[in-house]
Amino acid sequence: MFDKNKYLTNNNNQNNNNRNGRWRSEWSWNLESKQLTGKLKVQVHYYEDGNVQLQAHKEITESAKNAAEIGDIMKRVETEYQNGINENYATMSETTFKALRRALPITKSKLDWSKICNYKVGKELRER
Repeated sequence: MFDKNKYLTNNNNQNNNNRNGRWRSEWSWNLESKQLTGKLKVQVHYYEDGNVQLQAHKEITESAKNAAEIGDIMKRVETEYQNGINENYATMSETTFKALRRALPITKSKLDWSKICNYKVGKELRER
């Protein structure tokens, strides 16, 4: 078996923005069968006001006759995967993440836990 391999890695650490990410691609082209196989792996960590992590992967197998086709396939597949992840994040921020957030109390204001004894509930708890 004669294979040509290519490995791509990108780390994006943005501690000032409370996020880090890593993209890894492994590509292998079999010279005999002309099959291109790829594994895409993504890790994203967002940690402002909470801790959200994404780990995703995708495996690809396509036919490629030459180096030009290999480059075109790699570019197309990685671009589509990146766009899909971006779309999922946009959808999740509008739906999933909002559903996970704690709703405000009836007063529509945040509860100041340092002043809990001043609230009616706090007084009832203190009396017990």
